[in-house]
Amino acid sequence: MLNGFTHPLRLSADPSRVVVRPFHLAWQANGRDPGRAQRLVDSILAMDDKQKRKQLRSVFKDFEARHWQTRKIFEKRYSQIATLLGLKDQSIGDDEKQLIGAYFCHEYSYAAAALMNPSVVPHPDQSGLDKHTVRIAMSLRAVGEGHISSIAFREGLISDKGTLRLAPEPPFAISAEAGDADGIHQDGPVRVYRNPDSTLSGTVIFPVTPAQANGLEDLRLTLFSHDDGTQEYLGTYTAFSGRAFSPN
Repeated sequence: MLNGFTHPLRLSADPSRVVVRPFHLAWQANGRDPGRAQRLVDSILAMDDKQKRKQLRSVFKDFEARHWQTRKIFEKRYSQIATLLGLKDQSIGDDEKQLIGAYFCHEYSYAAAALMNPSVVPHPDQSGLDKHTVRIAMSLRAVGEGHISSIAFREGLISDKGTLRLAPEPPFAISAEAGDADGIHQDGPVRVYRNPDSTLSGTVIFPVTPAQANGLEDLRLTLFSHDDGTQEYLGTYTAFSGRAFSPN
């Protein structure tokens, strides 16, 4: 509602919104020795060169039109797997690295089922606006495949006359990065980072810890001013492990 009137803007599920996500091996192996990952890498390296190139061409044919910087994502995923397994880069070619990275990623439709529960705060960037307009940052609960919830964002403008306009979504969405996600076996604080090449509207925050495994819900942000004049955004959300909910 704006000024007592229902706004015509509607947000709806969109199965075409997809991201490339890593498999979190710690969840699959319950924190034990990542032997399954090593066996998969060994199988990839055992392919002949012709088969590797054919597999890689097939992956790019399917994925590059729907995702941004696919090769960079696969390269980064390979680096994470190489660190986890102690792989020696000098013995692994570029095509093999791309293919290993691809095998440890999957495509996920993050808003296929629903897009709901928006919450709005003033955007940290208020430059270039007149005194009657505020730039906003909106957080939403996106429900995707398997009914897993994640946190998505939109940016827009709102005026003192009640007009609300959301900026167009970028054509590609990118998952926020969680550092050593494969090494997270316990619940506790975790830091995620927006990809520096992605806008806020193109960023999705997915579950990382076991307590969040089945969903992150309803992020509520507040702009907090400290006594020394510095400001930061603080927020609360609900995590669902598949068995229990926990407020954070």
